[in-house]
Amino acid sequence: MEQYIEVEYLLEKKDLLKIELISGGKGLKNLIKYPKIQKKGLVFAGVLEALRDDRVLIIGNTEITYFKTLNNYQLRQGLENIFLKKIPAIIITNNLKPPAELIKLCSMYNCPLFKSSLPTSELILRLTRILEDKLSPKSYVHGVMVDIHGIGTLIEGESGIGKSEIALEIVQKGHRLVADDVVKLKFLPPDFIIAEPVEELKNHIEIRGLGIINIEELFGISAIRLQKRLDLIISLIKIDENTEFDRLGLTNNKKKILGIDIPMIKLPVSPGRNIAMLIEISARIFMLKRYMNYDPTKKFIEKLYRNN
Repeated sequence: MEQYIEVEYLLEKKDLLKIELISGGKGLKNLIKYPKIQKKGLVFAGVLEALRDDRVLIIGNTEITYFKTLNNYQLRQGLENIFLKKIPAIIITNNLKPPAELIKLCSMYNCPLFKSSLPTSELILRLTRILEDKLSPKSYVHGVMVDIHGIGTLIEGESGIGKSEIALEIVQKGHRLVADDVVKLKFLPPDFIIAEPVEELKNHIEIRGLGIINIEELFGISAIRLQKRLDLIISLIKIDENTEFDRLGLTNNKKKILGIDIPMIKLPVSPGRNIAMLIEISARIFMLKRYMNYDPTKKFIEKLYRNN
């Protein structure tokens, strides 16, 4: 399903964006469909190929300075170019004064015109974060998300298998909790999946017999993260006589989430196995593979072949 927000949503974030509406109020229902902004100074000179009708246009010092070099006719022609694509909204940064002609045209074409006191770079940063949060495809999964040595690890498995207890032990080892029970996943271009907690459960773990535990209060702020890139999935599976596992670890399992293939390790669970330790080791092995292109299993097999 197509993702979009109405321009009027920006007014809900006016304190963060430091914006005020100065023209084009009838266009507040215009749709923003893409989280990246556009700052295309050349469109005012007639180069329209890069102008998009699904994202906000930013005007800063460079564009305002350029406007001042134009006569009235050139200015109107240049400004009218931007309305050929029916862009959803325009924001002028640095508290700059917009040309009277731009105010008039925004009203005529129902294109909301905002003014922000923020510098261009800061406005772009804040606005992009807001739009990415609202417009990025999302999914919710049942599991626990932890940060182990910088590797974002999602622990999944059937209810009652002990995911939260394992996560608590991992936190005790000095690693960080991102989310427990419900993990919110969102796609960020080009190929990132970002995990974060739902607001109601942030910083908390539910442990059967103990109830709700606040990780920040127990272990300090260094024991939590508000979001983390998803790098690895650990799928916990109960062992029975019909269960088969890759004993050598040569199978490269993956799970597709929001269109991205995420590496997955199927980890058997049985009494006596230290699952928290095995998950930590799994993250370390993943680090070797990703950052050093080193696979201990393949290295071992190659050594066996050489010695035979």
